This record gives sequence, structure tokens and C-alpha cells, in this order.
Amino acid sequence: MCVEVTAPLITRLANLSFNSGVFPADLKLGRVTRLVKKPGLDKSDMSNFRPITNLNALSNVLEKLVFSRLRPHIMLTGNFSEFQSAYRAGHSTVTALLRVVNDVMTATDKKQATVLLSFDISAAFDTIYILIRYSTGCM
Repeated sequence: MCVEVTAPLITRLANLSFNSGVFPADLKLGRVTRLVKKPGLDKSDMSNFRPITNLNALSNVLEKLVFSRLRPHIMLTGNFSEFQSAYRAGHSTVTALLRVVNDVMTATDKKQATVLLSFDISAAFDTIYILIRYSTGCM
């Protein structure tokens, strides 16, 4: 309903940011909140939480605009791996997982040896939480 007012303002801000090469500092700030990793975990144990940062909606709009300008260049230069799922239309963690499962099954059908190395990085969020906690003195 208010697109006539907001669109020119967002356009001006985006163009100023693109032309200067500077992302507005106020839009880099986010609100960090805690989210329980899995339902039913003990909420008194801080290691059962992960930090989630909510950014200003305008910063998300500008990020999408930057990406829409960068993506065609990245795709044309050949710097985008054919196996990359992130930031690619029609690809996600699900399509990446399907690719891995398909590759393992294909290798098995061909009687080829298959090694799948996987690791859990969930503890990385604990480290981030601790750094945020000590650097800000909050949470």
C-alpha cells in the first residue's frame, strides 16, 4: 500500500550504497536472540541454545539487490562451482543432500568403493555464543 513512498527511498539508498561502495553502518546491526537447538532440551543449560541474528528488513532488501547484480557476473566468469547449492536458484540443502545420496548409490551400483566424510559443526554455534556473551557482557 505504501510502495509509492518506500520504493523511491529504497532505490535511492541502494544506488548511493552501490555508487559509494559502502553499506550503511546502521543496517549492519542486528538483534541477537537465543533459540533452543531442539525441543525438549534443558533451557537452563546455555549450550542448548544457538544465537540467531535478526537484521533490519532494509538490509535484507539491499543484500538481495547486491546479489541480483553480482550473480550474473559470477555465473558468467565460471567461478561458480556446478556442485554449489547455496545462492543458486532451484538449489538448496535438500538438492545438495540428494546429489550426495545419488552419487553414493550410483557408486554402489557400479561396485565402486565410497567414502563419505561428514562432521557436525553445531558446537561452532556454542563458540559464537560464548564470544558474543563475553564481548557484549549480555545474554
